[in-house]
Amino acid sequence: MSQWSGSLYIQVLDNKDWEKLYDIEIDESYALWGKTGKDVFGSIKGTEWYIDGEWSPAPSSAFYLMSGLGGLFMEIRRRLRDRCIMYGSLVNINTDPYYLIFYSFGEAGYDSKEILLFDFSPNITNPEQWFKWANIKMTTPRIKHLLKFKDRFDYLTSKSPIKRIPEYGEQQNRARIVISVKDPALWKKAATISIPDSFALPMAADELFGNLTGYDLVIEKDWHLAYGSGTQTPLSKLVAIIKKVFAPNEYTIFADCADPNQSPFYSYLFVIDGKVVKDEVLTDLSSVRITDLSSWIRLADIRMSEKRTLFLSEFPSSLFDFTRGGVSMLDSSSSAENWMAGKIFVLTGFSDAEEKQLTRAICSRNGIVKSSTVLNTDYVIYNPNYDHETTKLRRAKELISRGKQIVLLTGEEFRKRI
Repeated sequence: MSQWSGSLYIQVLDNKDWEKLYDIEIDESYALWGKTGKDVFGSIKGTEWYIDGEWSPAPSSAFYLMSGLGGLFMEIRRRLRDRCIMYGSLVNINTDPYYLIFYSFGEAGYDSKEILLFDFSPNITNPEQWFKWANIKMTTPRIKHLLKFKDRFDYLTSKSPIKRIPEYGEQQNRARIVISVKDPALWKKAATISIPDSFALPMAADELFGNLTGYDLVIEKDWHLAYGSGTQTPLSKLVAIIKKVFAPNEYTIFADCADPNQSPFYSYLFVIDGKVVKDEVLTDLSSVRITDLSSWIRLADIRMSEKRTLFLSEFPSSLFDFTRGGVSMLDSSSSAENWMAGKIFVLTGFSDAEEKQLTRAICSRNGIVKSSTVLNTDYVIYNPNYDHETTKLRRAKELISRGKQIVLLTGEEFRKRI
């Protein structure tokens, strides 16, 4: 009996998509029947195909990447591209507690990672449980891709449905915005700008900004700005107009917009130090007031770096009180220890005794310790006195250079924070 146990789930958009797999040559390491893809996929009647249990493909070889489960993934992904979703796992049931996880959700290629799990995976046809078990982050692009497919992924929308507002009639799209400045005298700059009527603001710019005496402008009711996704949304265009009158360090903006009739997503953006960040989330952001920025930021799952936190802490507005006192914006409560909850940590360069001590400190505060640096790593804790740069630390630096927000902490820096 083979020591390897694998599982695999594939769903396509149309039954005819299977025909694109007919020319695959079935390598012996795939542990599938027949000689070609037509032998395997030719008799499928629906849009789903899966194997869960008593399947023993080999792992991919370092010398022959097209072999094993990874090789099969590459063959299928190359032919179907964004016409499919795939995920699966492979484990050595005799000796290795590590699962090798593969998944592809319409991105340019496929991702894989190794995770330490001592329990068996859930049924592969239950994606909600399986993705949670495999610790796969459901980003907005991935959710959008999964929602193209039927049945299995309906839970993504039923979890957080957008509430309709009948009293708004046909125009149920809603928008909210908070603009804060460091000095109330700065509002005079904004009073001179020209804002098109299409932005549906309650009054002209001179009236809207000219009479402000405080630090904040808040619009959160009865604002029917058109919803849109992508780079040139109405919200983005409005912010671009406002940006032109302020210096980057003089102001900050937080805003969101939703059209419950057209999309289950909320579009949001924020501006910090002149930089605009925009995204969409499958979360009802209106469940919190936008003036409760601490809760709004957590609900939108916005990662606030130390640099961003320090920038906001310089604003006199009471809206940013939560940035003061050394508590991170991403804390799940006001307790400083909770900054670790749910975060992924990687330890490198420490002795076994030191690593056990650090692991205990992290896990006792609901953090997660992983054995290798992966794409969703939050913190890498390293020993600066180690005799060489470890693979984990080097990998973290590479990901940071590619735009991933990974925080590097020495062991001493980490101990000071706890």
